[in-house]
Amino acid sequence: EYRDLENDLEQAGLTPSGEPIPREELIETSGEDANAALGEVAQLYARVESDAEAIDRLLRSKCIGEAKSGFLEARPADCTRTIDTAEMTRLLGRANLHRRQIWQLAVAESKGATIVMVRVRWRELHLERVVCGGLFELADGTWKPKKC
Repeated sequence: EYRDLENDLEQAGLTPSGEPIPREELIETSGEDANAALGEVAQLYARVESDAEAIDRLLRSKCIGEAKSGFLEARPADCTRTIDTAEMTRLLGRANLHRRQIWQLAVAESKGATIVMVRVRWRELHLERVVCGGLFELADGTWKPKKC
């Protein structure tokens, strides 16, 4: 019962959406015409780091690791840089939610597979694509960086 509530709460907090920026507000704040202001916004959006890029950066910095459960896990004791923990928590929540959804879809589309079987196989394949130097958990519970 607690697990269901926890999952519901986690999913409720992860409702991604864009931030609407009205054209009038762009014009007012920039003091320029609308096309120039929209060009600036486009440049800002182009500089935004994707979730995959942020995860790779955090893996290289050892702030997060690939847990044997298949989820990303925060590793603050190993972290080599200063990070925004709130942003990292949101990022991990999104990434772990996406992973859970992939596993559930794979179970639904396969015959006789369990979530555990899917998760173990998915992790084996996923670890091949983890960025060099990223932390991952071994079967015995120890953590080490990936060698390439």
